[in-house]
Amino acid sequence: MPHTTEPSVLLIDDEAAFVETLAERLRLRGMQVALAYNGQEGLRLMLRTMPDVVVLDLRMPGMDGMETLKSIKAINAYTQVIIVTGHGHTVEQIMASRLAAHSFHKKPLDFETLLAAIYKAQRHKQEYANLALSLAKAPDDDAARALLKQQPQLF
Repeated sequence: MPHTTEPSVLLIDDEAAFVETLAERLRLRGMQVALAYNGQEGLRLMLRTMPDVVVLDLRMPGMDGMETLKSIKAINAYTQVIIVTGHGHTVEQIMASRLAAHSFHKKPLDFETLLAAIYKAQRHKQEYANLALSLAKAPDDDAARALLKQQPQLF
């Protein structure tokens, strides 16, 4: 499926080989990619780059993935976060979902599956931004209210 604009992606994971290889593969697809090896560094890059999508590991030294996810959403609620972890359990998946993570995947992950998740997350970010714009322009718009009812977690 062709994409008009490739998403910008921030990768946050303490496994250097994983994120560096993933970054190279995403760049070959025309994406802008930033790398961080821990949560604090990821948040600094988040503030500078404001990516469309963040691919985030849960278990990292220092600030863990859940705390990083909360901070990302506090910075920009529209940024979509994809959790990719080798240690995720059902409880962590539920917590990530409640914190508005876009999706949750276990390592090892097929590249094409992750790529599809990134493009889907980019589309969701654009839909959410369009909804916010619609509500700002016409808060009494029936279509905007209907979308809000479908996606109440946005606001």
